[in-house]
Amino acid sequence: PAAAAGLVTLLPPGETQTRAALAVARGLAERNPPAALAFVATLPAGTAQTLALNNALTAWAAADPAAAGRHVASLVPGPAQDAAAGHLAVILATRNPPEALAWAQSLPAESARAAALIQVASTWAQNDPAAATRWASAQPAGPAAEVALAGALSYWLLKDADAARDFVTALPAATQSAAAASIAPTLTQKDPAAALAWAQSLAASAARDAATTAAYLRWLDNAPAAALAWLATAPLAPTLKARLQAQTRPGSP
Repeated sequence: PAAAAGLVTLLPPGETQTRAALAVARGLAERNPPAALAFVATLPAGTAQTLALNNALTAWAAADPAAAGRHVASLVPGPAQDAAAGHLAVILATRNPPEALAWAQSLPAESARAAALIQVASTWAQNDPAAATRWASAQPAGPAAEVALAGALSYWLLKDADAARDFVTALPAATQSAAAASIAPTLTQKDPAAALAWAQSLAASAARDAATTAAYLRWLDNAPAAALAWLATAPLAPTLKARLQAQTRPGSP
């Protein structure tokens, strides 16, 4: 790989050069991570450099995940660090979600921390969506927590939609709105009337309105006539009904 690294710069920019850079980054990282990082630094900033670093991190984490984690934490805060943090988080969470969470939460840069936590929650949810969802729902309120919760719930819905729905029903008002709005469209795909009935049963008014809106808009996309017929007689608050009526797509019957 060390000899191959010198050939990458001789290739014209394009897919072939990018593929070569990725192979070299992985090969170097398997033998000498600092050399791999030095090679990645010679690449122009952009997609190729990002992907090459990801390849190096993948190989490095296989042998020394702690060292790979320290390197990502030491990167200059910004989009490049966020991308690296998200990539490494997937690798770490596949092996050990609690350790991956501890690492992600230790990152000093807020955006990198958020990127890593979102990926940890999503990766964890693929194997244990209930545990990942409960963890995400307990995080401090904020955009990253909402994304992590929505991602975990999406996997739980695939595994056990009733359990995911009941979990959201029991959430506190502070986190229920975003969670309810995130699952309502999926519930609507299976049974629009039941999804809307569930949305209307939520105790928190903000969550009720958010879930109702999300479910109605998905139904309106799928079956405009049926959605409009439901809206015409639905016992909704006047302000909510007016908002939903304003969402009617041009050309709907």
